[in-house]
Amino acid sequence: MNKECLRCKTKMEEAYQANFPSFIIQRKEAGLKGAFAKTSEVNVLVCPNCGYVELTASKPENFK
Repeated sequence: MNKECLRCKTKMEEAYQANFPSFIIQRKEAGLKGAFAKTSEVNVLVCPNCGYVELTASKPENFK
């Protein structure tokens, strides 16, 4: 994935999350709608220059 850091414009590097859940769950107004009804794995990018970290859903379409 080629992406520039929003802060310093350095090329972001792919990383992974250690000892942390690597998925996100969508919350509804009255709590979760079904157990893990809508989930996605998380992509992690880190800037090797300033340390900025960016998390994005790998399948954002799951939350439509």
